[in-house]
Amino acid sequence: MAKWKVDILIKLITLLLLLSSMTFAQGMKEELLQIHATLIPKLLMMDYDIDKKIHNDTIKITVVYESSAQKEQAQHLQKYIHAKYPQGINNKKIDLNFIPYSQLKNDKDSTLYYLLHTSHKEISKAVTLANHRAIITFCYDQEDLQYGVMLSIKVTNKVKPLINVEALKEASITLRPLLLKVAELYYHSTSFMEFMIYDQQTLYNV
Repeated sequence: MAKWKVDILIKLITLLLLLSSMTFAQGMKEELLQIHATLIPKLLMMDYDIDKKIHNDTIKITVVYESSAQKEQAQHLQKYIHAKYPQGINNKKIDLNFIPYSQLKNDKDSTLYYLLHTSHKEISKAVTLANHRAIITFCYDQEDLQYGVMLSIKVTNKVKPLINVEALKEASITLRPLLLKVAELYYHSTSFMEFMIYDQQTLYNV
């Protein structure tokens, strides 16, 4: 196994332990944005095909918003990512792009869609587009996983990545099983047998 893969996993586990030691109150959105900014680049490195989704050595995170107020608030994510990864990750730069749901179809070369909360209809449209383009989706609000978003973060007394098994299967995206050591699986309606088949065929060992 490549050394960088092991290093990423070790750093991810360490970050989760550190973040889990913090105390969070409801409505503390800045803290949640900081957690997302810290973990998203490392989660992206768990995609088997990540190199195919990086253009010009740049990871492009597209923040998809509904209102100008959302956009303004989400701009803090950019600050936190650049503070945490000033040199990028694995020799790849990290850029953020902001685009409203209404214009998402015009987007090009994104590595990940960071979906802010909006209507079921708009999120589902964004998910359909992302699946067609094999783009990873991550939702700010973990409740939006039910609409087909692939990833989110669960913050209770611990911090855990949430993986939507059905969504990954739908988009034919495979994540390294190393991630399963620290993540919690989310599946909306997939039967246990279907999940086991997916586990064997998609989240396979390397």
